[in-house]
Amino acid sequence: MLLNEFISNDTVKDELSEIMSNNSVPHAIIIEGAKGTGRKTLAMIIAQYCVCSSDTQRPCRVCSDCKKAEQEIHPDISVFDGNNAGAYSIDAIRNIRSSAFIKPNEAHSKVYILLNCDKMLAPAQNAFLKVLEEPPENVV
Repeated sequence: MLLNEFISNDTVKDELSEIMSNNSVPHAIIIEGAKGTGRKTLAMIIAQYCVCSSDTQRPCRVCSDCKKAEQEIHPDISVFDGNNAGAYSIDAIRNIRSSAFIKPNEAHSKVYILLNCDKMLAPAQNAFLKVLEEPPENVV
């Protein structure tokens, strides 16, 4: 499993390993930490797990979904960065919200990774709240 290769807080790795082994990934995971602590890397590992098409070990790292996730080109994994201008505008959040209700293209799940959410202003937070609290099926 990729979590074994991730240098991080062992408690976090143990909890995520437990969640993944029980196939019970929650619809939302908040990853918090200082810059350079591997937040995006950890989010991408979880995303790769969610889109993996293997029936045995997930993420398998060999299926086409895992390969695309590793290259950050999987159509069902969307990454938004609050450091980019307009990433968390009200219109951008509305686009995220509406696209969440569209079925995944290739994988079983769609994954949205929102980086630097502390940059999201209150109107955008309010627009995002509904989909965060009650996400469509197969959205992480």
